[in-house]
Amino acid sequence: MLNLSERPFQASVVGVDTTLLRAASSFLNPSESDEDPRACDSFIRIATEYCNGAKLVLPLPQNSLGNMPMFCNLWKRNRALTAIEGRELSDDLFAKIAAARSEDFAAWVEGEPGPVAHWIAFQFSPEVSDAYLSRTNTDAIKRCASIVLSMVKENKFLRLQNAIDRLWESKSISRPKFYDALIHEREIPSFHHLCIAYALSIALRGYAYALALGAEEHPALYCHHWIRSKIIGDFEAGPIPVQITSHSELQFPWGEILANVFDREKPLVNRTTEKITDILEGIRNKAGVVQHEIKNGLLCSSASDGENDNTRVSDAEVFILDLLNEVGVSPRYGESGRLQRLVKFVRLASHHSPLVKVAIETLIADMQPQWIRKKETMYRAHERFCFKRDSFWKVMEDPGIQRAIHMIEKK
Repeated sequence: MLNLSERPFQASVVGVDTTLLRAASSFLNPSESDEDPRACDSFIRIATEYCNGAKLVLPLPQNSLGNMPMFCNLWKRNRALTAIEGRELSDDLFAKIAAARSEDFAAWVEGEPGPVAHWIAFQFSPEVSDAYLSRTNTDAIKRCASIVLSMVKENKFLRLQNAIDRLWESKSISRPKFYDALIHEREIPSFHHLCIAYALSIALRGYAYALALGAEEHPALYCHHWIRSKIIGDFEAGPIPVQITSHSELQFPWGEILANVFDREKPLVNRTTEKITDILEGIRNKAGVVQHEIKNGLLCSSASDGENDNTRVSDAEVFILDLLNEVGVSPRYGESGRLQRLVKFVRLASHHSPLVKVAIETLIADMQPQWIRKKETMYRAHERFCFKRDSFWKVMEDPGIQRAIHMIEKK
């Protein structure tokens, strides 16, 4: 077995806004209706940073952390969080950046009306708005109101307005109560205007965060929420030059694997907060040894050790499997396995009888218990059972390990 003892290492520093942290944390919510429309991509990005031991720099518009998403709490608990407070754009900078980027933002939004409308609905949901938006300053929205009013008159947001209408008709979006007074403002005559001004204010604030991170003595890589992509864009081409560094160390893409581990439909573990936290913490604690193996080339080797048969497990894959087993994660049996074929046969046989089907589903609900999968993984993965390695990925289902290692190879 590979040595998984902890090793000292130089942690990278990453700047992340709370909007992205909230999106990533929403991937772990019980219902898909309670998540950011790009929650999975956000989770992959943030889980990768966290599990590689990164330190967090958190830019904030106000001077208080207040309520925090789950990932933010994890970083704080590890004493790896530094807040940069009071980072809102001045009126002069706001005018300069809004003039340079608002048209680009409108064009981009009209190409993504569905996701943007659903993101606004997510932000305006009672769970999010009561916890986070109620403490924000509405002046940022008011500053965007006149820009939005003019652009709406020019039909720059027609597709987004239609998408918001559809959500309103289906009662999938609501107006936060503490924004009620804004609707009576002269430049916010409708719910459409409120939604768009809010989205633009969040996007523009990202530039203030980029400026704050770029001004640090050691600038951090800025991982921003996708709603800010068009505003931030290429810093060198923007109205204000901003320097942002990138990671000097290779990172292992843990997020690609953990998105499958915590998948809502077919999770490999119970999706309780305690279990999720234990797994994330356990992997983060091994960041030093993972970085060491990347430097030594183990995790940069071919996933199949040069073999054409992708069913054979490699040393690199065994290393990751051992680490996952140590934190309580084991791959499930593949669809081609005998157990899975039996499950599919029994389900097919009970298809026409609802009562029998309920009984069968109850019976087979846990036919892949963790302890059995762990034993099978250990049995097949190690050298004393080397002949079992040849069929490992034929029996066990890959949770994304081969893809993650290939991603390392390409860097």
